[in-house]
Amino acid sequence: MAFGNTSDTLGPAFAGYTIGSILFGVTLLQAYHYFMANTGSQWQRISVTIILVLDTLHFAFAIHMLFNFLLVISGNPHNEPWVIWSLKAMGSVQVFFVVYVQGLYLYKMWMFSRDQLSLLSTRFRRSLKAYVVILTFLAVGVGVLFLYELQKIDNISNFSMEFTYVIYVGFGTACLVDLGIAVGMCLMLYKSSGGITRKSNMIVTTLIQYIVGTGLLTSLGALMCMVLYIAKPISLLYLGVEYSMTRVYAISILALQVFPFPIPILDSWLTAPQIQLPEPSPR
Repeated sequence: MAFGNTSDTLGPAFAGYTIGSILFGVTLLQAYHYFMANTGSQWQRISVTIILVLDTLHFAFAIHMLFNFLLVISGNPHNEPWVIWSLKAMGSVQVFFVVYVQGLYLYKMWMFSRDQLSLLSTRFRRSLKAYVVILTFLAVGVGVLFLYELQKIDNISNFSMEFTYVIYVGFGTACLVDLGIAVGMCLMLYKSSGGITRKSNMIVTTLIQYIVGTGLLTSLGALMCMVLYIAKPISLLYLGVEYSMTRVYAISILALQVFPFPIPILDSWLTAPQIQLPEPSPR
């Protein structure tokens, strides 16, 4: 393993793992609140469970990789195959996780364009469906390509030229798809917000700001991974960001599931649970 100095390898990896651990706790808290509410549909509960399982697997593989990486730096080269195995496992889970979360957003957009016949024009609904199909093919196609090239890795510090190009295309496409989802959802909400009350319009505006914020955050994370790898390909700086990326995706989608939206146009595609508070006992 031909790495740079320890500050370029162990430091960013440990910092990213620490931040990822904190965000993993936030994910667990969100999932706990969701299941305690116990008002979502069966499909929603399955979806949240899948998100939680994939995020937990990614976190476990990150622990395994960091532990064996520390042993390799300490002078035990026999653990290098375990580091490579952990990287492949963590990368594979991350691809499935990111594509799954993006698929949830795209599915909500598709269902909304299909159901809201009175709020959206026929031309806009058809355009939105075509837009969703294009983004879906981009996400799935690049994900499959990334998984295929990932299995060819045999040296964590010296990727092949083919996989280097796949890294650029993969993170670039993830950035593009996230921005595309944010733009599509915001445009969809804006087009369907006519005729609602002023208070509901304020909630729609807040939701649009949230979607733009999370879309920019996940896109920025993918862009940072790509830039850091371009800047120092022989270091593990990019892994410092990658450790936390799945947590950001999990937090963004779980927040939409947990947060209650008392607006009919949002209930049709979010179907978020309403948390019932206990009535005060008579004195």
